[in-house]
Amino acid sequence: MNGQIFQQKTFKYQANTLDELRRKFQMVADEPALIQLLEQTDCLSFLSADPR
Repeated sequence: MNGQIFQQKTFKYQANTLDELRRKFQMVADEPALIQLLEQTDCLSFLSADPR
């Protein structure tokens, strides 16, 4: 915002949503086309591991 770095705390809803996406990803984690797309968009690391 106006050239400054903006940070926001994580809200419970956001954390729960990410947990749900990770859970659903595990059901389709063996789909090569999906894995390729997630790698190309730099999303795979967020879904394949739980950093907590």
